[in-house]
Amino acid sequence: MKRRSMEFMSSTMTYSSAVNNATSAYSNVLFSVEKLPPSGYVFLQNIEPFYLSALIICSFAVAATVVLALIHFCHIHLLVPDENVQSDLYYLALVFPIIGCCSLLAMYLPRSSKLMYAVCSTYIMLSLLKVVTLMRDILGSRAALSRYLLDCGEMIRLDSIPFCCMKLPKISTTEENIRRVEWLVVQSPIIRILLEVIMVIAFLEQFRITVAIDIVEVLSMLAATYGCHTLMDLGKEKLDSYRFSLIFHIVNTAHIILTCRIFLRFISSLGLFTNGPLLRSLS
Repeated sequence: MKRRSMEFMSSTMTYSSAVNNATSAYSNVLFSVEKLPPSGYVFLQNIEPFYLSALIICSFAVAATVVLALIHFCHIHLLVPDENVQSDLYYLALVFPIIGCCSLLAMYLPRSSKLMYAVCSTYIMLSLLKVVTLMRDILGSRAALSRYLLDCGEMIRLDSIPFCCMKLPKISTTEENIRRVEWLVVQSPIIRILLEVIMVIAFLEQFRITVAIDIVEVLSMLAATYGCHTLMDLGKEKLDSYRFSLIFHIVNTAHIILTCRIFLRFISSLGLFTNGPLLRSLS
């Protein structure tokens, strides 16, 4: 009996020692406050006057963007009779306010920057999908769009960006083919949400898969951009009266600017940016 008790105590101590070793091994990686950006309170207490002035200017700019979005809401409600088109335009009118508010919050609270970027990138991916939906709703439905394009003799050109320098065949504008191209856009927000879940799991389990996630994210964004550009070339004569191409280019420009963060993070990982007094280069 005494021998069993000693064996049990020995195994318990071995297990506790292993847990303590694992905890100490990962404490510097997972819970090290030194490797995190400063909290919002510490950051604002020690911020330089130049950056504080920039934050104040950004705050006024975001406030102006929110006011403009409210004005857009009023005009959409008063001038657009179709409810489906209304809902699409409401969503697109919130692109810059949401991106601006999330970016401003990330500047005031540096530790929330990754979360805010995830919110912005997911919303902009959904906005590209809303642009495609708006195109479909303006013409009535996907079937109506297909009939209109077939009557006009238009074909789906596959040599859009980034394959504009390649000679690719044209396909018929049937409803099934349009749906297939739409799925290039639909996959992007789904992939983005899955990548964020994987990132959280990888952070908790200490998996080093950041590069792989960035590669998948870039490929997904390129596929969505390709699908959008392919669809935007269809029905231009009828959609130009709604200034539809302007809406697409505005959303696409916001998407490109937001995507630049991936390349900036890659450049920072090469050590081309220096650490500041408060923020590290990777922040």
